[in-house]
Amino acid sequence: MNFNREHDQCQRGVSLIEALVGTLILGVAVLGYAGLEVTGLKMTNEAFLRERATSLAVDAKERMRMNRAEKDFYLDGTNWVTGAASCNGSGVACTASEVAVHDVSELITLAADYLPGGSVGVRSCGTANAAENCIIVSWAVTTTASCDPSTAYGHANFESQTNCVEVVVYDF
Repeated sequence: MNFNREHDQCQRGVSLIEALVGTLILGVAVLGYAGLEVTGLKMTNEAFLRERATSLAVDAKERMRMNRAEKDFYLDGTNWVTGAASCNGSGVACTASEVAVHDVSELITLAADYLPGGSVGVRSCGTANAAENCIIVSWAVTTTASCDPSTAYGHANFESQTNCVEVVVYDF
């Protein structure tokens, strides 16, 4: 026995408009989630590249500190060009200058291998402290000469404007 027979006649199913509105809401939610995923992947990739660049800069800093006799060679930015390593670790004793040339050559190769369009170099940090130099690691379209880490994350959507990392080396 059905007491709501009159009500059943009026409400027989979901209308087409209700179905379209539900589909539209679901579509907007899926698009929002997809955008969130794309942004997450982009930021993860950027963090990965920054971690590699920072690791390479710290490696360069450690090599400089280990070979203090060649401090001037390491801190001269003109020496940071692609060149053949003169000390390959074949068991032959290397001089400090050969180790420095080898280190620079290897760091340049590592930057090119680990980062897309990667490069590494040294320059003055531009501060009043003459004992302060910067190791610059850059990738993509940014070069070591155009690196300005102060512009990274400088605008409202927090995307990096500069693909580089700068590590300060004090006079050692």
